[in-house]
Amino acid sequence: MRGSRFGALALLTVCALVPTAGGAVAAPPAVGPDATALRAALDRVTATGAVGAVADRQGGAVWRGSSGKSRLNGRQAAPVDGRFRAGSVTKTFTATVVLQLAGEGRLRLSDTAERWLPGLVPAPGGDKITVRELLQHASGLPEYTDGLLDGDAPHDRFRTWTPAELVRRAVKDGDRNRPLLFPPGTDHHYSNTDYIVLGMIIEKVTGRSYRTEIDQRIIRPLALRDTRLPGSSPFLTGPHSHGYEPVEKEDGTLVPVDYTTVNMSIAGAAGEIISLSSAELFAA
Repeated sequence: MRGSRFGALALLTVCALVPTAGGAVAAPPAVGPDATALRAALDRVTATGAVGAVADRQGGAVWRGSSGKSRLNGRQAAPVDGRFRAGSVTKTFTATVVLQLAGEGRLRLSDTAERWLPGLVPAPGGDKITVRELLQHASGLPEYTDGLLDGDAPHDRFRTWTPAELVRRAVKDGDRNRPLLFPPGTDHHYSNTDYIVLGMIIEKVTGRSYRTEIDQRIIRPLALRDTRLPGSSPFLTGPHSHGYEPVEKEDGTLVPVDYTTVNMSIAGAAGEIISLSSAELFAA
């Protein structure tokens, strides 16, 4: 997964990037002066090969629309109110819980990961990584997803991963300790590993999983009824668009494979969240 990686997987579900026949499906009535331009932009996305595209605009007048279909070779329009994998938006929820715990005096941003998770990062300098550096992607931890993905999708999409297994992939190469990318706090490198570690710290501090803490502290108080952390459940329930990954066959041709059903324990506290729309995630 390129870039933010788990943000990329979220895109696969919302905007399935494989060739498909058929014209754009009209979006529902929109409000505001940007409606025509926004609908045209979605139509351009599907015209260039996406199965479907869904978007909403917040601030002032609310606009929601879709173009294309919910499934390759299907007839149903991409649902405006469909659920999707929101990927790296999960990090915002994880960070919020960490900051709340700091505000409650249960941890400090200057605490080291070593304090809460002794021996987790055996590389030289690993015992110096702070909670603040994990939040800021300044830890120097390598990316654990390297070698786990086929393009933007997991090789083994039904496997359940534990956070400890994921971190081990980042800090170990067989029996050897992998070095940090840089001394903690001296540079920045986007790494999903940082947020897997933060999820583990939340559990150590509270005695409850990061999923439970996010649910109790954020999702329920804000009544985000269509936002959830699925854990090892691979299913998207309710209305949703399907996501596809182009997989190369032995003869070099690309075949779209439906990756809508996938165990997102591989993303954990870095990217597993499911929601209804950006309105659900950000309006509250």
